[in-house]
Amino acid sequence: MSRLSSPDTGFLVKLRFRTRAGNPLADNMNGDITLASNVFGYLFNMATLKLGGTIIEQIKYPGIVMDTMFHMEDAEFRCSSGILCGFIPDTSQQANEIVGTRQGPNIAANAAVDAVVTAVNLPANRDIKVSNTYNSGYARRKFIYNYTVAADNDFREVELFVPLNRIFGFCLEADRVLKYLPFEIELIRTAQNTNCVFGAATTGIDFAGGGANDTTGIISITLRLERLIVRTDVMNTLESQFSKPIEIAYLRRICEDYGQMNTEATSSYTKSMSVNDQGLLRYVICIFKNSADDTAKRNYQLCANANIQNINVEYAGNTYPYLQQNADYSRNTFMTFYMDFVKVCKSLRCESPALSLEDFKNLYSIYAIDCTAQPMVSATSTVRINITRRGVPANDNDLSNPMSLRAFFIFISECRLQVDCINKIIKRILDLRFFGTALCK
Repeated sequence: MSRLSSPDTGFLVKLRFRTRAGNPLADNMNGDITLASNVFGYLFNMATLKLGGTIIEQIKYPGIVMDTMFHMEDAEFRCSSGILCGFIPDTSQQANEIVGTRQGPNIAANAAVDAVVTAVNLPANRDIKVSNTYNSGYARRKFIYNYTVAADNDFREVELFVPLNRIFGFCLEADRVLKYLPFEIELIRTAQNTNCVFGAATTGIDFAGGGANDTTGIISITLRLERLIVRTDVMNTLESQFSKPIEIAYLRRICEDYGQMNTEATSSYTKSMSVNDQGLLRYVICIFKNSADDTAKRNYQLCANANIQNINVEYAGNTYPYLQQNADYSRNTFMTFYMDFVKVCKSLRCESPALSLEDFKNLYSIYAIDCTAQPMVSATSTVRINITRRGVPANDNDLSNPMSLRAFFIFISECRLQVDCINKIIKRILDLRFFGTALCK
C-alpha cells in the first residue's frame, strides 16, 4: 500500500551548477549569482499525475503554481521547513547581500593609531545606514548553495526533497492509502534555465547533470514512496474497502497563461470550465509578471502588483467579488486585495499566512478570488476574468508596475472521483448537487 499524500513521499533531487562572471563570462567560483527560490519547480514546463492510466492532474508552469501555494503558507514553512524543497523567497528585488554601510569618511590605510581611534569614535563614523535593498533570501541561498569549492570550474551540488503534496492538489487533499492502483508521474523539462537562477549583472550559471553534454543540471531525481505495513486485522478492513469503488474529492490545480495582456489597461480572459473534466471552480488566483523578467538578472520569481484597480470573475451566473476593489497602489489603497488573499489562504488550510502586507505590495502580489458561493452550476460553464489597471507606465523599469505584463491564472477546482482499485478503473463523478461551501475544506 502507498500513501501519495505523505510528507515523506516525493522526489529526492540532486542538482549541480557552477557560477560564471565577467564580460565575457568565464568560470568564477565567486560569481554573484545563485539558484532561484523554488528552483525545482522552474526546471519543468509541465507536471502530470496519472492513476490507473487516467490523468488526475496536469499542471502547466508548475514553478508558478508551487511558488503561489508556497506564499500562502505560514511562517514556519516560509522561514524554516520550506528550505527542504528549495523555497527560500527573496526579500527585495535586487541581488544584494549588503545589510548596511558605515557612514563618514574612510580612514587612510597608513594613519597613526591615535588618528584611527579618534576617527572611529566620531559620531558620523559610528553611524550605520541600513540597506533597503538587502535581500536576506538571496543571501541565505548563496550561503547554502554557493559553498567554497577548490577551483573556478568546479561544480557545486545541491540536494532537495520535494513532497508530491507540494506539487499536486490531489496528493495534498486525498490523504488515504491506495493499493493495486498503479500511478505515474511525468515531468517535462523546460528548454532553458534562466528562470531557475538569479544574480547580479554580468553573471551566469553553467548547469551539467548526468553527462558532459547534459545541461539540465539534474544529476538524479529519485521517487521516495512511503509504503505502509499494517496488522492483519487492519489489512482485512482495508481490503474490504478496496473491494468496492471508493469516492475521493480533491482540489485540482490548473494553470494557464495570458501573454496577450501585454500593455492593455483593461483586458479579459475567458475559459470554458467542464465540471465533468475539470471540476467545480472554487478559487481563481491571478499572477502578473514583467514580460522582461525572463532573465537571470531580473528575478523571475517576483509577482508585480501592476497597480491593478479591479479584478472580478464571472462564473455560473455570479460575479466575484460583488463589490469592486477600486485599489490604487500609488496611494497604498489595496487592502481589499490583501484581505481577499488572506481569506483564501485560510480557506486552503493556512490559518496564519506569512506573506506580509509590504511584501504583498512590493514583491509578491497574489490576487486571490473566492468563487465558492455558487447558486447555479451547469455541466459546462464559462469563466471570465476581467482586469483593470490604474494606468500603464511608459516602460518596464519598475518591476512592481511594469508596462508589459504576462498574466498567469491558477484555477483551483473541486473534483470528485470514483476509484475502483481492484479493477484499476477511475471515473469522474458529475454531480451538480454539490455547490456552495467546498467539500475539501
